[in-house]
Amino acid sequence: MRELGASVVGTRYIVVDCGGGTVDITAHEMSSARGDLQEIFKATGGPHGSVGLSVSLSDCFITALGLAAGHFFLRLIYLVKLFFYFVYLFRLRSMVKLLSIIFFFLR
Repeated sequence: MRELGASVVGTRYIVVDCGGGTVDITAHEMSSARGDLQEIFKATGGPHGSVGLSVSLSDCFITALGLAAGHFFLRLIYLVKLFFYFVYLFRLRSMVKLLSIIFFFLR
């Protein structure tokens, strides 16, 4: 933090924690040269995380495309995501096998 100048007494900063279910925001101030922090804004947040965004996006597709087409499109997105997830797992498994073979011969 010293490289960014955050060690100066009086420096204020905001922490935003964007999770899957919520987004939480708080603000702090450097209150002493030792690095003591004082909370200047109580933590607050709400159900605005990525899960809520996914639900809102799903509702948007259903509204724009109609109920049947919207559900079909969402199922299609899910299947494509699932396919690429399995491709990722297969590649990861292959990389682990390759690395274990390399390390075996380097011993």
